[in-house]
Amino acid sequence: MPIWLLAALVVLLVHPGMAGRKARARRPRDGGIEDVQLLDGKTIAMQDIGITDFQDFLISIGLDARLDYLVGAPLLLDRIVEHFGHTLYREGAPMYKYLMTLTGLQRLHDSLKHHLRRSWDVSTKWTIVEPISHRLPLPRVLMKAMVALGILWGWHFFSGCLLLAFEGPGRIGEILKSTRRCLTLPQDMLHDPPDRAFLQIEKPKSIYRGGALVQHV
Repeated sequence: MPIWLLAALVVLLVHPGMAGRKARARRPRDGGIEDVQLLDGKTIAMQDIGITDFQDFLISIGLDARLDYLVGAPLLLDRIVEHFGHTLYREGAPMYKYLMTLTGLQRLHDSLKHHLRRSWDVSTKWTIVEPISHRLPLPRVLMKAMVALGILWGWHFFSGCLLLAFEGPGRIGEILKSTRRCLTLPQDMLHDPPDRAFLQIEKPKSIYRGGALVQHV
């Protein structure tokens, strides 16, 4: 039997769907997708807190007006949110609280996405005055030492997660939520290089922000 024919039979046995899929009959689906959230619950909760703080701020400055009414006057709302940002800065609040308020307002009221220019300028100025400082990365030599020590102590799960997070690189939360079926080791592959491992990320954080539907490290 020719080698190409044998390879084709192996492919069809492993992936029977490639031999040709029957057209699936359309059927009505239960429910809709209107209530599907593109953000995780923690982000939505922080945005809601920011909006509540902004409403309290409105009362504190003597403006007892419903937010729905202010949305109808976006230029006025932009000035008020700008003032709210300056107040938070002077009070020593972290910038993320202000950003959560802005993004929360835009999530609830799509019409505001192009009307909060002055408000977003506050976040830009805030960043200039207080540049964002990222966490220092783990030194490579220390990572190798931790992996080696973990293997000697039998902490294989710890060592594997550390390698995937550092060498991937991958978000530690996504790695810890993964299971064995997401991991492809050299022994799982037929002819790929023996020094590569692949981890498929399920529900990656950036999937709704322009990221690929399927992501690997």
